[in-house]
Amino acid sequence: MIIEKEKALRIEKISIPDFDKIIYSHLIAVAKEQHGLGQEHGAAVSACIVREDKIIVSAPSAVTGVIIHAEQNVLGYAKKMGIIIEPSDILYTTL
Repeated sequence: MIIEKEKALRIEKISIPDFDKIIYSHLIAVAKEQHGLGQEHGAAVSACIVREDKIIVSAPSAVTGVIIHAEQNVLGYAKKMGIIIEPSDILYTTL
């Protein structure tokens, strides 16, 4: 959705479609399971890939001596699982 600059300044609350709510609830659960929310390292970030309205793979960020961003991690999981990313797939992430 593209919002004109003048209108964007007046928007107080943007409604999130139900499907997006499901995706982001899943992503928060993934991050919380891996890292816990509110811990000092603050790594409450996760990502997933959606294909045809189904989550096909998800992953949290990781700290293994170096920080692996959730987006990098989910692509790595997909590769390990033999999932080929298609142009129509959608990557969702939390920030």
